[in-house]
Amino acid sequence: DWASGGSFTTYPQSQCNAPTQLFTDPESATVVNIAWVEATPTPSNGYVYCYSTVNDPFSANAITGTTTDTFAVLNNLTPNTTYYFWVKSICGNTQTDWASGGSFTTQMLSAESFSLKNLKLYPNPVKDILNLSFDKEITTVSIYNLLGQEVITKSVNSNETLINVAGLTAGNYLIKVT
Repeated sequence: DWASGGSFTTYPQSQCNAPTQLFTDPESATVVNIAWVEATPTPSNGYVYCYSTVNDPFSANAITGTTTDTFAVLNNLTPNTTYYFWVKSICGNTQTDWASGGSFTTQMLSAESFSLKNLKLYPNPVKDILNLSFDKEITTVSIYNLLGQEVITKSVNSNETLINVAGLTAGNYLIKVT
């Protein structure tokens, strides 16, 4: 015969699931987009993302951010460097474990193959205004310090442009002309 053991109550299972299918989309040597497939159900408070040069989301140099989108843009990355990234869902006061996106390596700063003889940059050295001209349309000009960090970017859409560099500290810089 069965004996009564009393009753018990179960709580509804938390429907906070981690995102899936994490991936990257490199933009440049210093910018990478990370993205993922939305968790089901959609987390009520979005996502936390984390990236680091160390394969540990809890490392001291890990950088974190939050978003309600299913992507994040990672800026000011170091060229030719391997990064690891993770994403987790935020559901009210509950967070999932980190979902690993693996690693990616940023591109190297490099010059595209075009004729440098038609590119004019002057004066060099420059004090305040840098003049650029090219025989084809320039769409973007980016200036990088020697650490590979982008310090100036300008949309141009012309064959020539002027860039105010008065705010930069004295030193050597690399320029990317697209």
